[in-house]
Amino acid sequence: MPLWEPMSDTENWEAAALSTRADLAPGAHKDASVTAPPAQRPARTPALSSVAAEAERVAERERSRRSRLALLAGGMATWDIVADTGQIVADDGLATLFGLDGHTLSGNMADFVARIHPDDRAGVLDQFQTALREMQVYRCEYRVVRPDGTIRWLSAAGEPYVDETGTRRIAGFNADITERVDSARAAAEADHRAREVLDAAGDGFLLLDADWTIRFANRAACTILPEGARLLSPAPFREVFPGVVGTELEAFYARVMATGTAERIVTEYAPHGRSYEVRCFPSGPGIAISFRDVTAERARQDANITLFREMNHRVKNLFAIAISMIRLTARGAASTEVMVRDLTDRMTALAMAHDLVQPVGTEDDPSGIEPIALSRLVSVLLRPHVGEASGRLKVHGPEVIVGSTALTHLALAIHELATNAAKHGALSNTVGSLDVAWTIQGDRLALQWTERGGPPVLAPSSSGFGSQLTKVTITGQFGGTLQHDWNREGLGVTMVIPLGRLTA
Repeated sequence: MPLWEPMSDTENWEAAALSTRADLAPGAHKDASVTAPPAQRPARTPALSSVAAEAERVAERERSRRSRLALLAGGMATWDIVADTGQIVADDGLATLFGLDGHTLSGNMADFVARIHPDDRAGVLDQFQTALREMQVYRCEYRVVRPDGTIRWLSAAGEPYVDETGTRRIAGFNADITERVDSARAAAEADHRAREVLDAAGDGFLLLDADWTIRFANRAACTILPEGARLLSPAPFREVFPGVVGTELEAFYARVMATGTAERIVTEYAPHGRSYEVRCFPSGPGIAISFRDVTAERARQDANITLFREMNHRVKNLFAIAISMIRLTARGAASTEVMVRDLTDRMTALAMAHDLVQPVGTEDDPSGIEPIALSRLVSVLLRPHVGEASGRLKVHGPEVIVGSTALTHLALAIHELATNAAKHGALSNTVGSLDVAWTIQGDRLALQWTERGGPPVLAPSSSGFGSQLTKVTITGQFGGTLQHDWNREGLGVTMVIPLGRLTA
């Protein structure tokens, strides 16, 4: 007898096949919509049913084998546990995950619980019981200690249910996540080392997400920035630094974030009143910011530029003064020797005045010139003419600071008076004296030069170079006045100089 009888056409054969599979399915019912009319259906034979059933069993075993292979390849295993007894039904992969021999297991979950790391066991059991009690999903991660001593990390998930007999059960799976945990631990250690390195750095460092949230700030950033306390936990960048909104610094950060290209900028952050050198690098979807305070450095650079300009200006002035002195000295000198002597003295005085104008940077004024008191200027210029006989010289008056611009010109004027006193006046002998005093009269300084004890004074018939230079300096450079009192007992000179010109 044949296993089946020929079908009348293809459609009847397909309908019969569908009907046969439906009959083989346990508990299944036939679907009239996919079966042929009774008159056209072939008679079912025991041989055909047996072959179809065996084919289904083979297919099911193949599907089960492939499922087990897929689970094993993924480091996973499934299980089903009876809640009250602990009886467990699991595939072979579960024993493999725990490092156990599947042939020696008792079929109770106690075999597997015993392999859970002692530090994790109580927590795992507590979560398991809670899931059963609350009928909620069970999830946890824990370590297992295999018989050979190796430790593996597993994740577990399961869902409680009640079977058709009313028995509480929980079905789920385990997966080996050791590689993932090791990778996460290595990443965490690398992150920790990176943070230690950044904390040891002198430059500030900030890490911003794509949404401009500050995720990390190193120790230097918290120290350098006044907002340091707010950097200890994640915070919106623009809220911490509202002064950056709408500035070139915000545009700078946005550009690096958009282009992924590292850039550098030196800029001033107005709310701090400080200047920063900022380097910005792409970091994932966000940016990394390295910065340092360069306020003092920029001040020094600005001071150097100012100093260069000042020195350039001063050198030009010195050349102009030197050329003028050479010309005037040559006109009034009786001989080459006299010209050399007078010119040397005047150049020496010019050099002494120049020595007084030395730039001395300070924190408040890094480019500033060291303040020169009028009393010091007069004393320095007159000391060569009085020597150790300090009693012959009196210099007194209120404290007045001579500015760097005015100093050279005033020094030359005083030098000419001192030279005249040393040649013809009170300083030309050993008994004469000189009194230099000044007072403040409103916005002007009045300086009185009084000589006594020298040879009798006679008014000159013409003005020499020294007198001309002094007059040009006081009236031309300072816009002041100059008067001579040719008193027979000693020369008197009165200078009145605007304070604003003197301190410039």
